[in-house]
Amino acid sequence: MKSCIVLPTAKWSFSLKKSFKPRSDCFRWFPLIALAPSFAIALSMPALAASPPNQRDVSQSDSIAVLSRKIDSLQSMLETRLGRIEALLRSIAQPPTREHQHKSDARDSLHSIDITDLPTIGSPNAPVRLVFFFDFRCGFCNQLHGTLKALRAEFGQSLCVVYVPFPLMDNGAISPAYPAAMAAYRQGRFAEMVDLVYRNGTASDSLALQSHALDLKLDINRFKQDIASKSTSQLLARSWKSGQAVRIAAVPAFLLNGRYYEGALPFESLKVIIQTAIANK
Repeated sequence: MKSCIVLPTAKWSFSLKKSFKPRSDCFRWFPLIALAPSFAIALSMPALAASPPNQRDVSQSDSIAVLSRKIDSLQSMLETRLGRIEALLRSIAQPPTREHQHKSDARDSLHSIDITDLPTIGSPNAPVRLVFFFDFRCGFCNQLHGTLKALRAEFGQSLCVVYVPFPLMDNGAISPAYPAAMAAYRQGRFAEMVDLVYRNGTASDSLALQSHALDLKLDINRFKQDIASKSTSQLLARSWKSGQAVRIAAVPAFLLNGRYYEGALPFESLKVIIQTAIANK
């Protein structure tokens, strides 16, 4: 399952250098480099031998004390980490709470949301209706958007796709791309605007969104008015509440004839699901 999941965890990053091209002259010096530790030890032996016995004993005892403290510190850190891991495992092993059970029940049931004025592609009377909760910052939503275009071409008027803005990655905060997409829908260019936003990563760039509108030959004055309209903000607020009612925790998510699915399912998998839904009508 491919989905963008929002969790309160730290962000980790790793870097791996996959290629190393040694200089040719490095190999000439390799014997000397390899023998360097031996030379260093040999040079240090006279100094060690010249040191008084008591001084060597004190130096060794200090080193042992420092090493012992480091070992104690490392052991304490490991015990703390192990304690946290054990607590996490115990929490995972606990039976689901009533709240979790309620979420599971909600997803297993059929859902119906108000799709009035939401961007709809295809016939509202199609035997299959797919309600797509999407986020402009989610790469997997972009992937599913492309898959849905291919499925519409495959099934024609048998498939209706409804787009529901659900900015889960921003915890409900509305970036400029959402009202821009709604405004483009009112001029019949919703899918094209979504394509441009995903392709150019311009979800938060108001000037770029206006440039997209000009590229799509939209009425720019009407476009700006629709973006700023109260009806657009109310529609986006209702869309967010619809996703919360379905208890969506990851995007992309969608309802296919009311049944909940999650993740960027591949074309063939969705094709089988849609064919089955049509056959069951």
